[in-house]
Amino acid sequence: MDRWLISIATSILIILSTWLLNDLQVIHIPWLSKNKIENSEAIIGQIQFVHNNVRRRSLNNLIWEDGRAASKIYNKDTLLTLDNSSAKIILDNEVELSLSENTLVFLEQEQTEQADKKIRLKFEQGALRTGRLSKNTTLETKSYSISAEEGSQIEIRSFKDNFELEVIDGAVELSSPETEKVTRIDSGTLTQFNSDQSFEVNEVSLEMRVKGNEFERVYSHTFPIRYPIQWEGPAESISLEKLGNEETIIPIRSDFSEQDVFLFPGTYYVRVAGQNELSLAKTIEVRPAPIVHLISPLPRDRVPAGTDVSFKWLSRAQIDQFKLKLKNESDEKSFEAKGTSKNIRPSEVGQKQWEVIALDEDGFEIPPLYSNPIFITPKPLSAPKLKSTSAVKRSKIEESKRSPSNTQEKSEPGTSDPHDSSKSDQEQDKKEEQGSYKNSSNRFGLVAALSTMIFEKSAAQSKKKSSKDFQRIEIGFAWEKVDGADHYVIEISKRSDFRDLLHTQKVKTTRYFWETTAEGNIYWRVAGGANDGRMGLFSEIEELNMRDLRAKAKSITPVRISKSINVRKAPPKPKPTPTPKPVAKPKPTPTPEPVVDTPPTPEEPPQNRFWMSYGAAYVVNELEGSESSSGEFAGLQLVNGKLGMALDYFGSHLLYLDAEYHESTWKEVVFGQTEGTPRLKETVWSVDLGAEQKDYFFNYGISFGEVSEIYRASAEAIAFRQKFVYGAYVMVDYPLSRNHRFKTELSLRAGDKVLEWGIQPSWHVILFDFEHFLLTLEPRANYRQIKFGERDFSSSLKGEVFLGIQF
Repeated sequence: MDRWLISIATSILIILSTWLLNDLQVIHIPWLSKNKIENSEAIIGQIQFVHNNVRRRSLNNLIWEDGRAASKIYNKDTLLTLDNSSAKIILDNEVELSLSENTLVFLEQEQTEQADKKIRLKFEQGALRTGRLSKNTTLETKSYSISAEEGSQIEIRSFKDNFELEVIDGAVELSSPETEKVTRIDSGTLTQFNSDQSFEVNEVSLEMRVKGNEFERVYSHTFPIRYPIQWEGPAESISLEKLGNEETIIPIRSDFSEQDVFLFPGTYYVRVAGQNELSLAKTIEVRPAPIVHLISPLPRDRVPAGTDVSFKWLSRAQIDQFKLKLKNESDEKSFEAKGTSKNIRPSEVGQKQWEVIALDEDGFEIPPLYSNPIFITPKPLSAPKLKSTSAVKRSKIEESKRSPSNTQEKSEPGTSDPHDSSKSDQEQDKKEEQGSYKNSSNRFGLVAALSTMIFEKSAAQSKKKSSKDFQRIEIGFAWEKVDGADHYVIEISKRSDFRDLLHTQKVKTTRYFWETTAEGNIYWRVAGGANDGRMGLFSEIEELNMRDLRAKAKSITPVRISKSINVRKAPPKPKPTPTPKPVAKPKPTPTPEPVVDTPPTPEEPPQNRFWMSYGAAYVVNELEGSESSSGEFAGLQLVNGKLGMALDYFGSHLLYLDAEYHESTWKEVVFGQTEGTPRLKETVWSVDLGAEQKDYFFNYGISFGEVSEIYRASAEAIAFRQKFVYGAYVMVDYPLSRNHRFKTELSLRAGDKVLEWGIQPSWHVILFDFEHFLLTLEPRANYRQIKFGERDFSSSLKGEVFLGIQF
């Protein structure tokens, strides 16, 4: 029964997670990506490539949809690129268009019976660059119409108070419907339009130019970046313009030919100017670099020379072209790779660094965030086999009498760490221990007192655990001996990729003891080495849960303390005459001691719980409301809160109460309007009241709250209204381990012409177990189907992450 329920809940979670990842564009599934809003207009083009957030909207729809690669463009569609976004499209007349960030353009095809129908591009804002134009393509602004000759290339861009037109090749005719005046503009000119609708045509100087390509794209992991601008000719100033911002003029000296500028993410246009002369503009696109994660080999791994080694990495960006570099101070080799792996046979012995450079859709390089050091060695020693680890909680008496158990030596090259010596490690653990104790007593003292008042916990129970005894623990690591090894290097890390080390040590034995105050999970591995410099392969990685180790160490502590108590009970020696009686009495006394220690542990106070959580969600709402109001809302929901409690007042059951509040604000972008756009606010709340079994398996009861219905408030606007619903719910809460629980809730609620059902699988994880409360993380999916009346419906999918505390 349990496995059957877990299988169904897991399958539902996988389906909903796949749907969510498809909507987030992490993966693409065609049959899940179909647009439900039908469009009767003709297809006039296709989106070739998108970067980040690109939106598309049809004329008869109020809702912006995601613009995806290979999606169709219909007549009277509006395209919008947001911050740090771009798109490339191709029209049916084979005209290519490149849209920069924050660009808004409307596409319309003439309604004629001719084969070559004219396509008008209504430009509102941003930057638009065309390929070779045809005669049946025109570009329009609010005041002018631009007709290009066959094969011409132009770029139009807007700034804060004006916009400008640059004819890259060919010629265009500029006309105004008000004056009916036509002006011819040839290539090599820059036309600047003022706020009063007047314009000036400036010839571009052939003597001055900004060096480099006309278009460059720069990626970086940190901002601002330092970008050198180089030029030729008698320039007196640099003009730096960013889309939507004012122009920046940088004076330069006549004997200079290079100037550094600091740039943040965005699109910039750079030109140099002299006396009444301007150069052609150079476009610089600055983007945040996506991270390429290196999977294997791990840092400081030993790689056999002359054998095939598989290098693997991972990137979340839609990139399939990479360059793998293997280098040191004197040599560097580069290997092109398609995909996220590459097999290489390294032959040069020594330490190397390997990194991966990604190439975007236009061939621009994306620099790596980090590189991994590896050792290429001939005939490495075999990897040690790990044995089981053990843990002991240290007491104050043992800490004062304990002497170092390991010979401390310097670590191997490339494995050095700030905690190489046991002395520095113990001093740092002591500082961390004291700091965490002070922080917990000051920061969480009020919370502890409040929880004591609510759940009636005595002060004596809270004082049973000493903060120092709870945190400090000694872990014993052991492994099998390796033939030919004179020493071993052990590495301990909080990360499974071993990029950051907690501790590393070189030892001569096959056992190592380490005292720490670390929490959560840690990872460790070990490799052998010889005195002649021969290195060995690292062992498999073992993951340790510090909470489980402390629980095991807690049961070991009374045995060690009992031995010290027997030593202190030496004073009863003054009774020498009745020797047989004292000998007979101590024998029965040790037997009840373990029995006395075990019974008090199950006697716990009532299982009362109180929790508070706050989280974020990615929401997808597919709506169909009254009076033909339909569409899709998708975005990040930042206002999410939970508050609940479970009170032990019903014997085998607990009184369960859980309340949630969600608030979303959807921004609707109106064509031709950049400020003061309307916002749609949606607020919903829900309360579950029921009974929960003490084994945390089943939970059931009543559920009530509000749901949102979409309706048309006016001819151009839609709005939400809330309706009250109530019904029942049942929840399966299955413990997978000590720190992990899997939950699935089914609910059915109804109201005034409203019927709603939903399913909510979630994963409840305990991150940290403090003395008085737990820090928890709860990622979950939430799918709901709501029917309003006979026709209207609303379906929603949420991917939520709640971070909270539980008392």
